[in-house]
Amino acid sequence: MRTEQDIRDQLEYLLARDKKKVDYGMVLDLASQLSEHDKENVRFAVDGNLVKRLGEQLVAKKTTALAELIKNSYDAEASKVNVIFENTEEPSGTITIEDDGNGMTKEALIKGFMTISTSDKEDNPVSPLYERPRAGRKGIGRFSAQKIGDLLTIITRTSKNEPYLVVEIDWSNYQAKSNLLTIANSIKESEFDYGFDKGTKLVIGNTRESWKRCFSR
Repeated sequence: MRTEQDIRDQLEYLLARDKKKVDYGMVLDLASQLSEHDKENVRFAVDGNLVKRLGEQLVAKKTTALAELIKNSYDAEASKVNVIFENTEEPSGTITIEDDGNGMTKEALIKGFMTISTSDKEDNPVSPLYERPRAGRKGIGRFSAQKIGDLLTIITRTSKNEPYLVVEIDWSNYQAKSNLLTIANSIKESEFDYGFDKGTKLVIGNTRESWKRCFSR
């Protein structure tokens, strides 16, 4: 274990070196290391592999995973959901789920989708516009996406007057012996026209399994 002073010195250097472009992942990692020297308190740590394990254990089947993502669109007041399968007869295809629901702000993404085990569905059991009982299981959606494919791109916005928010997640980054808190996923605003005024589009890439048998009778 590194000394407390060594970690403090590196953290101070990191913050002073470039105030305009902070390496937040490194700051979080150093802060986590520093907390190990706390002589009066201990804290839970979360291994990055937890995401994979939750995806495997909470969602047993890929069809159930897809159904959960569609339920999330229903919970977001969507009146229409399109599911597009591309090259999914074999693994490594793409599945896109797009809806015309409420969409998400950056705050909603961070405090909702990117937060494990939120209480939103307990606090708001009925949707405000259509008064729909919440259909999706609590916090399962993100793990459903991980169950289906290696890559996830989230494209969302809340109105045509707002830019699109684009989040890219590579589930292979969530490895054992990594700190979940320090794994970064890019988020950016985009003026590119993704073809919808408001709502959310999930693009799941590099699908893990073939979907051919799901459509054959």
